[in-house]
Amino acid sequence: MSVANETPITEAVANDKIESEKVEAAQSEAVHATTSLDRYPTATARLHDGTSAASISSAGDGDALDLLQEHLPGIRYHEGRESTIEDVRDVITLLNQAAIPACVIGVNALRYFGAGRVTAEWDICVPDESLDDAAGIFSAHEAYKRARPPPMVPYSLRHLHPAFQLRAAELFFILTPSSRCCVDPRPEHCERSNKGIPYPQMAQFARSLLIMQAGADLEDFVDGMDLDVQWAEANMGFADLQQQARAFCRAQNPVLEEKGLGQFNPTLDRRGLWESIVRTKKKRIDDTKEGRYKTRWRRIKNDVDPRTRDREM
Repeated sequence: MSVANETPITEAVANDKIESEKVEAAQSEAVHATTSLDRYPTATARLHDGTSAASISSAGDGDALDLLQEHLPGIRYHEGRESTIEDVRDVITLLNQAAIPACVIGVNALRYFGAGRVTAEWDICVPDESLDDAAGIFSAHEAYKRARPPPMVPYSLRHLHPAFQLRAAELFFILTPSSRCCVDPRPEHCERSNKGIPYPQMAQFARSLLIMQAGADLEDFVDGMDLDVQWAEANMGFADLQQQARAFCRAQNPVLEEKGLGQFNPTLDRRGLWESIVRTKKKRIDDTKEGRYKTRWRRIKNDVDPRTRDREM
């Protein structure tokens, strides 16, 4: 499936327009000011900003927690057990049983490829034409409920996508249409982890990050897999990639501009971006790891492909 030929992004936006209008007023600005939580009873909460997550004290009272979320838009709270990889697999299975291909993208895909990232959310890619059906599955299923959308961030429409949580556990997931993440979730374009979770194949994931100009994520991906310029030249197809990137910018930028979320650079040289990130791998290694690590996330001694490790991924 060619990303450039997928359902136009404006159709996906229209599908979520009503819900977007309900949440955008409360989420027009991500507020990160310190909030006193000591006056609330103890419950489990998760403060999430896409790169880190930490347990904090919060309330078991629903009204108090709703108030807390207004001040900390990225918070995720639950009163059940910790989630497991089986919970994620159940989500994928429900989609596949409905003939909807799906794969994990976002921060958890970066973790699968070796990045040292933490998140309380799972981003799951589905075809544009299946987004409504996918959301309907979890809306109708008694084990799941709608979750508050994530806060708005620059260069992203993630807050418009359907968000759900597992009632019994700390599992939050966001359904993403393929045109907005530049990933084809069909099985032939994905690989499965040791735990049976589908992720985009390496080249496809790398291309998606370049198209979306996700510089920080690209650094994590390159450092996690210890990739170089030669690998990119053999796998990326930069000429075609540049054309897809321009089409992506044409589709995304009007919507981003309307929401006040910035615009992508349609003329950015993706090959140059990759070469710059590869060239600076050594500079990103922490001083305390000098001589022991070849990238931020890969050791020199006993190094292995992170995808082969026995992890909950």
